[in-house]
Amino acid sequence: MCGIFGGYNAPINKKNMQRAAEALHHRGPDGSSYHSEGEHFLASVRLAITGEPGMNQPFISNDGRVKIVANGEVYNWQEIRRELGAKNYLFKTNCDLEILPSAWQEWGVSMFAKLNGMFSIAILEDKQLTLARDACGQKPLYITQRGEALYFASEIRVFPELGFPLEFSTDFVGQYLGLRYVPEPNTLIRDVHILPAGHYLQIGTLGVPNIQRWWTPPKVSENRSILPYHESVTQLGQHVDESVRLACPRDQPVTLYLSSGIDSALLLESMQKTGAQIRALTASFGQNSDEGLGAQSLAESYGVEHHHVGVGHENLSRLEKVVAQMEVPVGDSLILAFDALASRASGLGSRVAMGGEGPDELFQGYSFQKLFYYAEKSPPLLRHAVGLGVKYSPDFLLEVFSNFPTALGKQGKAKITQWLLDYQHLSNWEKGAGLRMLFTPSEIDELLIDNQWKDPEMASHEDIIEAHHQRQFNDWLPDWSIIRQDRNTMAHSLEYRMPFLDVNLMRYSGQLPMNYKIRAGKTKWLWRELAKQRLGSRIGSIAKKPFYMPVESLTNSRDFQELVGDLLSYDRVKRRGLFCPKAVESLVKNVDSKEFLSVKKVMALVILELWCIQSKF
Repeated sequence: MCGIFGGYNAPINKKNMQRAAEALHHRGPDGSSYHSEGEHFLASVRLAITGEPGMNQPFISNDGRVKIVANGEVYNWQEIRRELGAKNYLFKTNCDLEILPSAWQEWGVSMFAKLNGMFSIAILEDKQLTLARDACGQKPLYITQRGEALYFASEIRVFPELGFPLEFSTDFVGQYLGLRYVPEPNTLIRDVHILPAGHYLQIGTLGVPNIQRWWTPPKVSENRSILPYHESVTQLGQHVDESVRLACPRDQPVTLYLSSGIDSALLLESMQKTGAQIRALTASFGQNSDEGLGAQSLAESYGVEHHHVGVGHENLSRLEKVVAQMEVPVGDSLILAFDALASRASGLGSRVAMGGEGPDELFQGYSFQKLFYYAEKSPPLLRHAVGLGVKYSPDFLLEVFSNFPTALGKQGKAKITQWLLDYQHLSNWEKGAGLRMLFTPSEIDELLIDNQWKDPEMASHEDIIEAHHQRQFNDWLPDWSIIRQDRNTMAHSLEYRMPFLDVNLMRYSGQLPMNYKIRAGKTKWLWRELAKQRLGSRIGSIAKKPFYMPVESLTNSRDFQELVGDLLSYDRVKRRGLFCPKAVESLVKNVDSKEFLSVKKVMALVILELWCIQSKF
């Protein structure tokens, strides 16, 4: 595990390279290395998961033609190494990444599809540079072109150290407000992009980058011809166990991020089979969303050491630092919880942590996926009748049927009602993403001074459900879910692994019909059946509980009031020039209602302003 950076057709300044390596020190505190050829250079910093010597990068092919630096882990490296060894390729270490130069010479760009793991890779061969990123974007790779030169880095903070000041771009502020992140490949920094997940870039002597997709996310699938139920559960369990076996280190303690839900429970059960030395951490909020006691009970049932990590208003004092280590704004206070978990794991001496991301995307686990599916499949009259029923029902009744860990409030109820009643007239984007948007398009237009909301581009697809399923893998997963883990764990020199994003498990999920994912009002149906079989019906039947920090409980704290009063003051908002000061003032006043949507909107603006300050914009 490490961080990488480099340049193509790029003048080399050794002092700048050293400063760039220092900027990535947290991703690689155990050493740095450099390689240059003319005006091309590769560099890396290393986080040593194992103590084996001889692992400094770049890795070089036996004939010296291919040089590679990489960030991440290739879990199936032993299988690939045996295959290459049979073809007379030679290896000197037991490092997973040493296979890459030989694999590149044998298979070229087809190599990427053979790698099961998380990675960003830079390959220099015969004056051509190839960059690649793993299927789900677990490892980041930013690119910027300056004239004929192209630079790349694991983090944006490298570019100023190489001599390129960052400039704020307001083009995608509207998308940030709606989604709480900017969908890749775009960023809020001018001329800086992220290589999309599952893509590779090549640039040669002509100096024109060519970007191609090498991975296509699994389909959500409407096919109903499938193996019998029992065989499907068995196959799913085999994929789960194999994915965990590959990703779980057994030569050192590993920290598990444990909730009281089925994903991390299945992960714990499967990790134990490997003989791993496990300790579990759970973020505890002290509110209805607190899963600490359930997670503790689960850990104790497996004889696993368990630690609570308290998260509350006192963590707000770290928000400035956490926003800085995130590098790009993600408008969610949960970044504080992920920072607290990573800090504790690192403090306990861990170098590797694991978590259960992935099943919700693969098996339709989110409530907004279920509601979208039923809304799309329902006749308009039924959908309208349900919308009216929600509108005129008592507020408490909606809470009874909601599994959200806090009251939806009047705003939440109005959001669902309007979405159902207007569904027929919504854009394809709003149909699938409207329920998970923070600010609505009309609210964004009222808030922004210059720009207006524009629906993010979507690949054309006859099936709107399939189109949004694909979109979740293209940006929601890497830019919302994964990035919060990668930035916060790496800030504490901690590697984070997500075994359920195993490529074979993902491919298997695409073979399953939709009624094995959503059935009788239940999400993740087959996944739950596996959980019932392995963990018992009580855990397998637990409703999906969003990982939620109760921000509405923070509003009375002095930390929150000072933060909002300073960063969203009328004068500061006016100086920034992005938003209408009166509109922001109204949002801040709405916080007094203590409805979670009001507080989340204000926190998204606070995080954006903090990010602007940290970035010196």
